[in-house]
Amino acid sequence: MCAHTHRYPFDYQTVVIQFTIKNMDLGNCVGGAASGTGPLSKMDFVDDASASKALLPSNNEWYLDGSYDQAVQFERLPSSGDNYLGERCQMSVKIKRNPTVFTVKNIFMTILVVEGALLTSVFMHPDDHIGDRSACLFIAFLILVTNMQTDLGLGRLSELIWLDWFNLIQLGLVLVAVAETMIVHQMLKRQKDMLATNVDLSSRTVMPFVLYPGVTGATLIGFLDTSVGGALLAAAVVVSVS
Repeated sequence: MCAHTHRYPFDYQTVVIQFTIKNMDLGNCVGGAASGTGPLSKMDFVDDASASKALLPSNNEWYLDGSYDQAVQFERLPSSGDNYLGERCQMSVKIKRNPTVFTVKNIFMTILVVEGALLTSVFMHPDDHIGDRSACLFIAFLILVTNMQTDLGLGRLSELIWLDWFNLIQLGLVLVAVAETMIVHQMLKRQKDMLATNVDLSSRTVMPFVLYPGVTGATLIGFLDTSVGGALLAAAVVVSVS
């Protein structure tokens, strides 16, 4: 299998199967499934759904990347020179992961938890409820750390995948809220009540309604187009600061 896990759970894979039939000439192992000449031509299936059901696991975690004609290709490989082994045929199947369940259970719930923590904390008084405000944010922090330690069933990874960057950015946003709480609290302790009030009132609007949606949206779009995601991320930060 040719793996492209860096976009998990929006990743795609190419499954490559090589087979040999003894003393058999595989001259028809060429071209796409649409040609009707391959070992598994389209005439073997009623439609794309039946083809997907026959070729892929029944748990609906994967589906064909495009129509059956586009996703399945056959290639005749050079003979090994041993007539007994016969000729080799290679079947390539392009598949995509179904991200619906993971998106709802992990990504959507993560966004809900972090946004809820931000909304709850920024509307607490930074002096009277400093402990409650910090505790609320650190609960979200711990949930994000737990998410990053969850085994995704992808084996040993040698690099950070998109989901890791998503969780790291969420952690960064929570730390920004913690820093804002500490700064405002110190301003109040130094009798800079007017400045502290203005900063905290601005944060009540900027962090949960501008900075967080903007940065999170840019992260979600970034897995499709890195340049667009980066531009949106920069724009969200600039608007929040200004």
